[in-house]
Amino acid sequence: MDEQKNIGQTGNPVRGTSAGWKPEQEQPKPAKGWQPPAENPPPQNAEQAPPPQRPISPYSAAAWEKGETETRIPAAKPPKKSFQADKWDGIFALVFFVVSYLLLRWEVLWRGSGLRVGVFTLLYGGTVLCYAKGKKIAIRRESWFWFAMMLGCALGCSLWGPLSVSDGGYWVVQILFLLGMAVYWPMSLSGALFSGKTDNWMPLDMVRGFFTLPFGNFGCGASAIGQNAAKIRQGRTLLGILLGVLISIPILGIVLPQLMSADVGFQNLIERFFDNILHYLATFLLYGIFAVPTSCYLYGLAAGCFHKRYPEKSPRDYEKSVGSLHLLPMATLYTALGIVCFVYLLFIGVQAGYLFSAFRGACPEGYSSYAEYARKGFFELCRVAAFNGAVLLAANVFSRKPCREAAALKGFNIALSLLTILLLTTAFSKMALYVSAYGLSVRRFLPCWFMAFLTVCFLMVIVLQFTSFSIVRGVAVTGAVMFVLLCLINVNGVIAGYNLSRYQKGTLPDFDLSGVYDYGLSGVGPALKLYQSTQDEADRKEAGWYLYRMCVSAEFENSSWLDMTAQSLYAEKALAPLKDELQTARPF
Repeated sequence: MDEQKNIGQTGNPVRGTSAGWKPEQEQPKPAKGWQPPAENPPPQNAEQAPPPQRPISPYSAAAWEKGETETRIPAAKPPKKSFQADKWDGIFALVFFVVSYLLLRWEVLWRGSGLRVGVFTLLYGGTVLCYAKGKKIAIRRESWFWFAMMLGCALGCSLWGPLSVSDGGYWVVQILFLLGMAVYWPMSLSGALFSGKTDNWMPLDMVRGFFTLPFGNFGCGASAIGQNAAKIRQGRTLLGILLGVLISIPILGIVLPQLMSADVGFQNLIERFFDNILHYLATFLLYGIFAVPTSCYLYGLAAGCFHKRYPEKSPRDYEKSVGSLHLLPMATLYTALGIVCFVYLLFIGVQAGYLFSAFRGACPEGYSSYAEYARKGFFELCRVAAFNGAVLLAANVFSRKPCREAAALKGFNIALSLLTILLLTTAFSKMALYVSAYGLSVRRFLPCWFMAFLTVCFLMVIVLQFTSFSIVRGVAVTGAVMFVLLCLINVNGVIAGYNLSRYQKGTLPDFDLSGVYDYGLSGVGPALKLYQSTQDEADRKEAGWYLYRMCVSAEFENSSWLDMTAQSLYAEKALAPLKDELQTARPF
């Protein structure tokens, strides 16, 4: 009934009787030619300013309501996702601290030899694998290859010690390779690589592994421990235990002196106990302080991989940046490559007799010895070959057209690769002539190994012109395999055995025992063979003196199990029965 009373003549209900509201009435029809007023009518006079325009950006709508006239407000960056840890994160944060402590306590990085390297690598690898299993991470098949490379390098350190003892410095490369595998393998395991696998973006993957992941998640270890500690329901019990320990300290301070005075044996026991406990406590504090940042680094790497706490960027995000480098006109590029190839052809044509004389096993005219001929230009050719690789890389990166769209560029890639392989072959032939005359050494063996690697790389460049694959992946896999093989074959032992075999066959004028001294324990096997078989008293005496020195050094090196290697165990076992006999070879 009330609603009916509020119905007007138009049949529409009145919206209440409050002030300001009136019944709606029928409006008159507009006359012909009438137009509705503009939404923003022009000002009536010069003093009246036009109303502000509503900004287009939806982010500034609130500012427009306040009367502000800015047209755009930049979008705020999304807040960084907080680290949510579970029980596995807390447990392995502590485990990584233990791993870091052993890394420093065993001096793995600066010693680089002995069982310490192999045992620690197994410990680190097992920790990462268990953490991945605890987080239910699907392990990728490719990661097993890099895991094998890491173990192979560590095994070489445990079997034979640092690479090339006679040329101190190569072991640094061995340790750097081991560190690279320790960083790259967790990324490959979890799919934290840019494209999920090893490809041409591997340099950026290494930057992410060494810097972005560990330092970007540096505090995740402390966060995981803190979050799990807050969940422990028995915190009061632990507090009670600590309180009990504190109460017992003054009691023991009174009782122990009395007991020590009563018995001398007990006094000696307590004194030794406190001496040892203070020593171990000081050692723990010393290494523990540095183990904290190390564990934050290692755990930050693992947690960043398994929690996917890294920038979600794909190779497409960098393709535009790489595409901007294609600046070099093709005419300029072809001219430069053509001149370089012409110079190489001219060099080979002019020096053909000089370069290829090694294939005939003879020195060219003007050279009196194999050493002079072999050393002349060998290392220069190796550097030229390595530089040609950089030239090919720069040419394909900076060219305006990619290689697949430029047939002439493919031709230059093939031509320069073939010329480089030819130069490498001549350099190898010269070194082979040198070795045939004077035997092997570390300085002769390693360059040949490197030349073989370069040859494989340039062959892959040629194959790349006819098919499509990741050249960086091929180079990385080849380099890793060849380097691990180099670590596993006991370079010094192979060199000494080769020279001794040729000396006994009469194809080598003399056996350089002074060089064997630099090989350390690697030369024990060949020297022992010479000592037992030679009829030359001078060679026997010199070999005996070397073996006696190695016998003493083997006992010294085996003072700790961490220092033991496979060859030190062999030397100790082989030389122990001859120790008294070898003393007669001492020169004093």
